[in-house]
Amino acid sequence: MAGVSSLWAHSPAPGRTQWHSLAEHLRSTAELARRFTVSFGGGDLAYWLGALHDVGKASCAWQDKLAAVAPTGGPVGIDHKGAVGTGQIG
Repeated sequence: MAGVSSLWAHSPAPGRTQWHSLAEHLRSTAELARRFTVSFGGGDLAYWLGALHDVGKASCAWQDKLAAVAPTGGPVGIDHKGAVGTGQIG
């Protein structure tokens, strides 16, 4: 894996060069979830669920496969939800 400073949520869309960082993806999803639920008191819970929803993408296996399939635009093919708790993170 390239290194901890290079954790990605998504590779660039076809014709683009900008990778989407995992940290930014988790932060923006958390804020969006909070905004959708704050009106009925679910803001804090939704924030943390949004912040953790893709944390499995931090696994070495998932990051390595993302880098490998990025040029083709193909799917990663690894269940990033199942990567949490498998000892593969980091």
